[in-house]
Amino acid sequence: MVKVILASWILNLAPLMISIDWPLERICQGLADFENLMIVTDREDVVQDGLKELGKNIKIISIDELFLEKKELEKDMEPQKFQEIEEFQRRTKTDLKNSDFEDLAYLTFTSGSTGVPKAVLSMKLGLINLRHNYRKYFEINEKSVVYQVVNPAFDIFFADLISSFGNGATLFLAKEKIPDMNELRHCTHAYIMPAYLSKLDLEDSKICSTLKKLKGILYGGEPASTNFLKKALEKGLNLFQQFGVTEHSVYSNFISPITLEDRNTIGSDFENFHGYLVDSDGNLLPPMDLGVKENIEPDYVKDFAEKRLPNYMVPDKFIFFENFPLNSNGKVDKLKLKEMITVKEFEEEKYGNGSSRLENPKLEIIKIFSKHLNSDLTDFEEDLFEHGADSLKLMMAVQEVEEKFNIKIDLRTLFKSRSLKGVLNDLPEYPSMNPLNSTSPEIERKCPVNLIFEHQNFGEFVRALLILNDINEEKESGEYENNNDSEESEDSEQYEGTGRKEDSTVTLREEFRARADPSNLAYVIFTSGTTGKPKGVCIDRVGISNMISDAKEFFSISEISVVYQFTNFCFDNSILEVFSALGTGATIYCPEERFAADTFCEEIEKYGITHVMLFPGLVDTFEISELLKMKKLTAWICGAEKLPENLFRKCNKIGLKIIQNYGPTETTAYCLRKKLTPFDDPQNLGTPVQNAKATVRRKDNIEAMVNTKGELFVATVGLTRGYVGRKQEDQPFVLFEDGLLYYPTGDICQKLVSNEIKEIPPYRK
Repeated sequence: MVKVILASWILNLAPLMISIDWPLERICQGLADFENLMIVTDREDVVQDGLKELGKNIKIISIDELFLEKKELEKDMEPQKFQEIEEFQRRTKTDLKNSDFEDLAYLTFTSGSTGVPKAVLSMKLGLINLRHNYRKYFEINEKSVVYQVVNPAFDIFFADLISSFGNGATLFLAKEKIPDMNELRHCTHAYIMPAYLSKLDLEDSKICSTLKKLKGILYGGEPASTNFLKKALEKGLNLFQQFGVTEHSVYSNFISPITLEDRNTIGSDFENFHGYLVDSDGNLLPPMDLGVKENIEPDYVKDFAEKRLPNYMVPDKFIFFENFPLNSNGKVDKLKLKEMITVKEFEEEKYGNGSSRLENPKLEIIKIFSKHLNSDLTDFEEDLFEHGADSLKLMMAVQEVEEKFNIKIDLRTLFKSRSLKGVLNDLPEYPSMNPLNSTSPEIERKCPVNLIFEHQNFGEFVRALLILNDINEEKESGEYENNNDSEESEDSEQYEGTGRKEDSTVTLREEFRARADPSNLAYVIFTSGTTGKPKGVCIDRVGISNMISDAKEFFSISEISVVYQFTNFCFDNSILEVFSALGTGATIYCPEERFAADTFCEEIEKYGITHVMLFPGLVDTFEISELLKMKKLTAWICGAEKLPENLFRKCNKIGLKIIQNYGPTETTAYCLRKKLTPFDDPQNLGTPVQNAKATVRRKDNIEAMVNTKGELFVATVGLTRGYVGRKQEDQPFVLFEDGLLYYPTGDICQKLVSNEIKEIPPYRK
């Protein structure tokens, strides 16, 4: 069968796998939409009898007869006849069209749990990408042996084929339909069904030792049992839980579980996969932690919703179930769900079949509101919105009450209290006329959408002013200098005392222009001074624009992201934090107090922090419980110093997503970046940002060969225009053969076969 599939790919055909064990009705339903069917089978008699009702012209090829005819032909044919056949095939050979990555690779039927099974069309590009990910994350290579035991009618069968043949590995075909421990002893990787794994006795030394030798135990489709996962983690098995739908070329996410909590975790995206959580309207949902809540009361849910949603979006009713009804495939059965408790039954359960009506002077007000809400109110404390209230209905009711009783009701109080009790109790305190509040909408309308600070204390207010001041400088086409008042003033004196001696020097100020230009100066920032006196680095606006564009794509910073502002403003990493957030429509969170690990972890939970840029030395002081809370981040962007090996391994083990970030001050915050995986070297700096180049050169400035050490040079549109006070000929640039100006970083690196840059000792300071 494997040969038939490979032959079909050579002929640019796409196989559709069908299990002969399926019900005949399901097979006929699936094949009903196909024309010109050609079925290859080893059960010709069963296929012919079963598919008669399709009423189509179906070509059936029997594998047994095909190979039998070939053997008989080879047995009776003389050698000379073989030569004649080969010569005929050579002369009449049909030129096949070259295969393209957009060609169809295979078809697979869905389970049919939501209706009639659908045939999914998967392209070769999807299989190629899957091969790459299996090699990278599961280390399937030329020395691997992949165990194939999955039913060919499931798409994981094609994952077994492409992960082995595509990576030069060996494919071990199981004799039976279930795994055999004696066969697994000869393999390095195996996909094993979760149902089978759950039945294994890991206390059996033979079974446990066999599984421990596997470099990768892959499973998916459903979670493994809690009992198995607990024992497997204790035994140290190399587990990889995968997730994907048939429409995604087998799998799209994976996780190597390290705790029982990972059992229901989808994990990280494979490369070239992008997963999003959206609501029923297609809107992106922000990061969230569902947590575990028990015995939740309706009031708790209502209060929770009121704090986060506009009044008109708060649901009228909350109905609780102990369990959702599921169908045989483990999905929510929507038909049974509708048949369960109704809103009417819920109301009767809460209020009873009837309630005594209030008889007091204020009953008339209740009647007015009942009339406009088209619902019978029985109590002042009842929730108006549970009775269908909205802004229009409340306005009409308030207007009638005001006219009839000559009183004033503030509509905002109704929305806040959600009942009539607070309004009527506080009536004497209301003014005789509405306060002048027309200025509030005007102020809100003119405020920036993406930069809103609640100045709760002086520290945060000052922090906000710095950012606002920088933005205003950019708006006015000026430039700004980041300086630390707590440092010695020598830097500032040097800055002011240089730059105006010659016309060719870089001056501190430029003529303000009415409009900003990409070549305008964006900011000046001092180097650390580790190689001598601190130098004022001049960065143009085009560098910031390029940085924002790269950060948006590579760091996955979007409108729903929240960037933590950690770095002191006199360091260029603050430029990355501020502009990567504001330039992509994200939120930037400015902490109120000095940084502390425990406070930071609380802020991740409270404010939904998604991105943070912390030095490795700082993170290395975190407790393991604090590192676990950092798992909720979209990315920890680390840089400025070497990432310790032990910290890297510890973070990978708990599933923390790390992005290596490298770049001297002269290259607009960073110029190389790398999404580190568990199999990477922590000193892999990655590839250049967009519109940038990196080259490793020997001492004679000749480009070093792959895996040969040399000095790292970088060229980018974000490269500094020069140092303040230096003539052009004194600037630190080197012109190479491609006509670009490169900056010598002074760091010793080597270029890998993957075109990534790896830093080698001595490391940067």
